[in-house]
Amino acid sequence: MKDVLIIEDDAHSGVLKTLLKHEGYVVVEKTDVAESIHEIEQNRFSVIIADVNKIADLTDFWKEKLEAAALVPIILTCDVTRVEETLFPIKQNVYDIIVKPYDAAEVKKVVADAREYYLRREQAKEIFPYLTAALTIVLPSTVKSVGIASTYIRQILVTHGFGRDTNDMAVACEEAMMNAHLHGNAKDPKKNITLKIRIDSRRAAISIGDDGPGFDYKNAIAGVPARTNDVYRGSGRGIALIHMHTDRFSYRCGGTVIVLIKNRR
Repeated sequence: MKDVLIIEDDAHSGVLKTLLKHEGYVVVEKTDVAESIHEIEQNRFSVIIADVNKIADLTDFWKEKLEAAALVPIILTCDVTRVEETLFPIKQNVYDIIVKPYDAAEVKKVVADAREYYLRREQAKEIFPYLTAALTIVLPSTVKSVGIASTYIRQILVTHGFGRDTNDMAVACEEAMMNAHLHGNAKDPKKNITLKIRIDSRRAAISIGDDGPGFDYKNAIAGVPARTNDVYRGSGRGIALIHMHTDRFSYRCGGTVIVLIKNRR
């Protein structure tokens, strides 16, 4: 396994590479973010170090990185003058921050801790063949609730080892939850969105229910062509989109509950 990927300009990358190679790490350097994402998709790393200036849109980078290497810790580097503006918006998406100019002792400690964190999480994967986890979440029917639940679903899927499939399942769940809010509950915050999540050694099954009257899902499904670019169309309740991002799905309780399935790879 290649240990560390550095996404930096040449001058700073050279400093980090020399320091980390002296500590016994195998280091890969990239100055281009697109090339870096390709490298992540092709190889396994235990730590990624990236200059915050190299990541113009951290959300898109995180999405790409999440699919390819969901458990790999990211360490951001930045100038001392940018610590506060860097820390606040990205803290949830990175393991730590290293400030320039680099302090050798700090770099060694942060990278060593990050790699140990990665190895512990990799070891935890050994439990997955024996795992069964189930929980129920009941939220008021609001756009905010959909956002909160979407974030949680991503986190729990990553934690339970769904890696590259996390984003697909999260997109499908968000679409289904928004349907429950907009169509099922008619945006009524007094009504609820109910999530039931079950994860085992074979798959993740997430059911999403609303308090609405249900709908004619059979005709809606039949009305979605096998090949369509119109996956967001409201008349189909995003069924084509959900179909694209899950292994299978089904409606229950007259259309008030949808069950989404994603198999482990």
